Amino acid sequence: MRPNKSYFLLLSFLAFHLNCTTQKIQSPYSDRSIQLEGWEKVCKSERVFPQWYLFWGAYPIREWKEQEFFPDSKRSYRISIKTTWLDGVVSALGGLTISITRKTWVIEDCVIDGPEETK
Repeated sequence: MRPNKSYFLLLSFLAFHLNCTTQKIQSPYSDRSIQLEGWEKVCKSERVFPQWYLFWGAYPIREWKEQEFFPDSKRSYRISIKTTWLDGVVSALGGLTISITRKTWVIEDCVIDGPEETK
């Protein structure tokens, strides 16, 4: 039996609909917000979190906890999501064969300027 045009359109719609997802990041501290820095600030260190996804980025395989991203409420942070060469290879090969992709979250630790830093 040969698939018809409506079957193909339905599968295409479902595949594109799976990629309509939202990732939310919030402060892990109930009494304090997280301060994000601009790109002009020099930050001290960075931590890298590789994130694997199913269905071409629709569903994360492992959910990171915000406490892992923001371990200290007295610091400010800068967040970026980038594609490394390994992410590109995994996404190209995994995306074509088994719908697995990967992106790298980079969290940079910065020091908050101002009165909170003085003792």
